Amino acid sequence: MVPHLIQIANYFNIDVRIVDFEKELPLYKFFSSFTLIENNKRIIYISDKLDFFSQRVLLAHCLGHHFLGHTDKGFEFIDLTNNGNLPSSLDIYEKNANKFAFYLLINPDLLTNAFLKCKSINEIANLFHVTDNFILHYLRYLRLINF
Repeated sequence: MVPHLIQIANYFNIDVRIVDFEKELPLYKFFSSFTLIENNKRIIYISDKLDFFSQRVLLAHCLGHHFLGHTDKGFEFIDLTNNGNLPSSLDIYEKNANKFAFYLLINPDLLTNAFLKCKSINEIANLFHVTDNFILHYLRYLRLINF
């Protein structure tokens, strides 16, 4: 999995569990990841069905929820009664967790340089060990692309 991110989590007393949701947590089988607090212990669950890059991005995102205090507020981050869409009032929490993940995983100056030198989005994503969509999102965020 992602040893340095797990070390960061463990240092701050956050447990990371890579699990088969369908077998171990069937109520969550449609999730990729989620964060919660059980018995005063912060826990991040990530699906073992995801590839390394996706697990890495989701772990950084979930760490964002913890470090930004979102789990302390008791929010449900996926509303299954609303077709999995976030209530608009929670959008800011997801955006902030995404931004946290970006800065944890990628230096913006290095991304800019990679964008200028690499031949494809996939090449950049492989360089940083993240998904293509993650790179696309932050190239837009940094205004390096506009599509």
